[in-house]
Amino acid sequence: MRFTFALFSTCMAVVLTAADAAQLRSVAERAGPAVIAVRVVSSVNLTIMGQNRALDQETDAVGVVVDPSGLCVVMLNDLDPSAMFKAMLGGNPMIKIDSQLKEASYRLADGSEVPAELAIKDAELGLAVLRPKTAGTTYPALAPQAGAKIQLGDRVTAVSRAPRFVTATVLVNEILVNGAVAGPQPYAIVSQGATTSAAICNNDGQLIGVLSSKSPPAKEANKAAEMDPMAGLTSAMEAKNLVPVAIIRPADALRKLIDQAKAAPATPAVPVAPAAPATKP
Repeated sequence: MRFTFALFSTCMAVVLTAADAAQLRSVAERAGPAVIAVRVVSSVNLTIMGQNRALDQETDAVGVVVDPSGLCVVMLNDLDPSAMFKAMLGGNPMIKIDSQLKEASYRLADGSEVPAELAIKDAELGLAVLRPKTAGTTYPALAPQAGAKIQLGDRVTAVSRAPRFVTATVLVNEILVNGAVAGPQPYAIVSQGATTSAAICNNDGQLIGVLSSKSPPAKEANKAAEMDPMAGLTSAMEAKNLVPVAIIRPADALRKLIDQAKAAPATPAVPVAPAAPATKP
């Protein structure tokens, strides 16, 4: 199978040798089939100073298929646009925002769409897992590598997809791990933006993590806004360096999330009312 892909570098000049470029092409060919475009429609309800507005928002997201059954990891912000804003706004009584996943579908390389549903979401990880509404199809998948470590100074490859208007081309991006945080839920920090998810792979094209995003605690965001109310929340947060950062959630965290998704009950079918008996004229 042939893939069209593009190379991007981050924040520093990176000179690629012929061997480097060949390595990235190899990663793209191995990981690309399991990195898919995901169409998401969310119902968003926004209330500002008592004025309410409801709308449907369609988003082109990126998902990583992590199981042949079609389980697909996506960034939670893509399914729930209100998640990041809630974290930023905290308990601000003047602004309320809520959203709900209305529909989702996988856009596959052959142009077909597969209706999907939410299996599980984890606000702490900033990730969610989708699954096809109809079982029985086998999908190209990347199994998270147990025990894979991502350390400060590592160079890893992010495999993603471009927007639809450039044909959802496979993108590969060599990125530098700028920091590593230990703890019950360890993660790595990178300078790459995190507008949507990506598979994080090693040189063999194996899945060692996924790109996610971490927002500042709500109390810190509110404190920034209170200190400079005229600047607005976003400007105040930027001034205090409280903007969301791009992080990598490691493979072991994904494996636990996948196990939970497999155990999650299927969405019950909506009962269909029986048709009324025909009446004679």
